[in-house]
Parts: sequence; structure tokens; C-alpha cells
Amino acid sequence: MPQLADSFDWSPGVNSIIKFIPKSSRNACATSLASTIRAVVDHPADLNRWLSLLNWARDILSLPTRTGKKVSIASTIIKRTASTPTAAPLNCVCIDPPDRCKNGGSLQLSKLISSKVEEGNISGAVRFLMSDDSIAVVSSDNLTKLQSKHPDGSYVPGPLSVEDISLALCVTEAEVRSAIASFPAGSSGGPDGLRPQHLKVLTGCKISGPELTASLTALVNLLLAGKCPCAVAKCFFGGKLIAIKKDNGDVRPIVIGFVMRRLASKLANSFGLTRISSSLCPTQIGAGVKGGCEAAIHATRRFVEDMSEDDVIVKLDFRNAFNSLHRDDIFKEVQKIYLSFCHMSTPHMADQLY
Repeated sequence: MPQLADSFDWSPGVNSIIKFIPKSSRNACATSLASTIRAVVDHPADLNRWLSLLNWARDILSLPTRTGKKVSIASTIIKRTASTPTAAPLNCVCIDPPDRCKNGGSLQLSKLISSKVEEGNISGAVRFLMSDDSIAVVSSDNLTKLQSKHPDGSYVPGPLSVEDISLALCVTEAEVRSAIASFPAGSSGGPDGLRPQHLKVLTGCKISGPELTASLTALVNLLLAGKCPCAVAKCFFGGKLIAIKKDNGDVRPIVIGFVMRRLASKLANSFGLTRISSSLCPTQIGAGVKGGCEAAIHATRRFVEDMSEDDVIVKLDFRNAFNSLHRDDIFKEVQKIYLSFCHMSTPHMADQLY
């Protein structure tokens, strides 16, 4: 029997993770990642296996240290996959910030834009040219601002019942492949350094890709069934928080979560949006309604053109609205709608659900 850790102590590393995995090492990487995921799925209570999963990108895909002689990244990666990755966390407190914001001169901006073009993220390159965003300086004042925007939650989840687990969403490999492909080009990696692009190229391998896709599907279903240990969930369902400077002196918080958690969220959202959009529309047309935002813009323009002197348009922008909502109210409402679908009695409605 494996020895189970009694605590989960993981921190992100400062290692630079490669963005593009060499083609000759992809099959080895896919096999290694699939094996690491399967170890977690087979023994989800073993915290050491979760540590190995969160350390995988750092152990396998970190840039080799320069020693003065030429080193093949592909051969280095293959050698790493042949050994067992360590589960020991690094003694560090932060990682390099993502490259989404401009800090520095025109040379750095040129490198950032070139990097986005190489990733195939043309829209991201254009945003860099048009945006004046920059990362806020590290200070106690900015830390206080971030903490005020993320108040402690009042929601305390209870244990899942047998009925809740039996009704958990179960996704297929085809759905997982589609969700991975839907990540935009150049999407940033989470605290562990793993990027959506890594999953795209590894699941696309002819030899080991299907095995990795099957492992990812099993992991997503494990997460959707609520079987992620609480100690792991506190880290795995979090992300790296970046503060972006605003013109008024305030900061805008940007959170980048773990890719595998984001993958599970994508699949859950895809399932839910197609089924609850009717409950949101027409009051809320930003979710589950194709072209909803565009429709709102055109409707507002039409109203402005035809409005009389007694008509008024009011635009409301709630401060820190998302972080101020009570999660327990949201969860209860979503659960109520979900259970109403699950308890449908007619075959036709059941076919729509599944």
C-alpha cells in the first residue's frame, strides 16, 4: 500500500516552462503525463500522486540549465520522462508573471508580439499593440487592494450525498477532445506551467495521444464527481492572481487557473449553458445565447435612434460584482435546475439531457 501524505504542501516553481514541445519527444511526454494522471485516478486519496501531477510540467518541460555546451531539449525531455518525477515542492513563493501585459520598452513589446504571432494568437498580438495595460508593482498597498476584492466566502460545502454523486456529469473522450481544441491559441498556463497548447499537441500524438485523452477524461469525471480531496482542492481550484494597473489608481485582478481544472470547467459549462439558457434569456443574454452581446448592442442602438425626449437609458456597472455574490445562492439555484433536468420522466426530454 502506498504511504499517504497527511498534508498537501505545494508551491509553484520559478522554472521557465517551454511553450513548444519538440515533436520527437511528444509521444514520450504524452505517455508520461497519461501515466501520472492514471496514478491519481486510481488512488485519488494519495496526496503524493497529486503532487506528482502538479509538478509534472516543472519536472518534464522546464528549460535545461545552460552549461556552456549545446543541449538537445528533445533528448533531455525524453530522459526526464524515463525517470520518476519527484513530488517534492520547491521552496519558492512566486513565479514569473504571464506575458499578457506590457512592462518595459519597445524591445520587450516587440518580443511579446513576436511570441504571440509564433503561437498563432494574432488577436492577442493586436491586443498588445492597442492596450496600455501593465502589471502593478509589488507593494503592500496593492496587496491590500487585491485582498479587498477577494473577501472570504461564507459558503461552506457539505459532504456529497450518494444521490449527488450518482447524478454527477460524466463526459466522453470526444467531448474532452473538443474542449481541448476550443482553448484559444496562446492561452496562458496555470500555476504549474502546463499550457492548453501542451495538451493540444500531446493528445494529437498518433501513438500515445489516445491514451492521454482517455486519462484526461477519467480525471475530468473524477473532478466532476467531487472526488478531489479537500486538501488538494484548495490549491487545484485556485490560480495565480495578477494585478493590472487601472487609470484611476486601482487594480484589476486577473486569475489564471490550472489547465486541467479549466478543462473540467469548460465541459461542465458546455453541458449547463445549452440547458439553462432558456432560464436566463431574455433577462441575461450573455451566456448560452449565440450573438447575445451583439444583439444587445444593436437593440440599444435602435432604441437610441428611436427614443423620445421622455425615454432614458441607464447603464449600471457594479463594483467587484462577481466577487461580491454569495456562492451558496448560486450553487443552490444551479442544483435546483440541474435536478429538474435529471428527474425528467419523458424519454424525449431525457434524450435532450444526455
